[in-house]
Amino acid sequence: MSDIIQELTIEATPENVFYALAMPDGITGWWSNHVTAELKVGSLTEVRFENGGVFKMEIIDLEVGKKVHWSVRLSPHDWEGSTITWDLTPISKGTRLLFGQHDLMVGDTGYSIEETRAGWEYFLGSLKSYLETGKGTPYVY
Repeated sequence: MSDIIQELTIEATPENVFYALAMPDGITGWWSNHVTAELKVGSLTEVRFENGGVFKMEIIDLEVGKKVHWSVRLSPHDWEGSTITWDLTPISKGTRLLFGQHDLMVGDTGYSIEETRAGWEYFLGSLKSYLETGKGTPYVY
């Protein structure tokens, strides 16, 4: 099993970062334009991609302006059973975001750890751009 950890600074309040990570209108600004989500522990966040690619993540921990934690329940890759964590810390220039994907099984039927890391780097850049400029680069179909 592998972990991916990435940290970045975003010039936005922790509350704005939180809503971009937890609410459908936020997620569609940086990840995919097909999202369903409910702001409640135990609910599923669903992110869809073309050709049937669907990610379903159960919200396992949630605190406005502080954290969003998901447990992956369905994925077109080897992500089932992994945990995705978004931890937010206020700083003078906005928010320090600590992203993690933990206990990730990769390589058998999905992407390599390098491909998965590169994908997250792309979408984390999209998240940062969305929050700082109002324009992210989500997957659109």
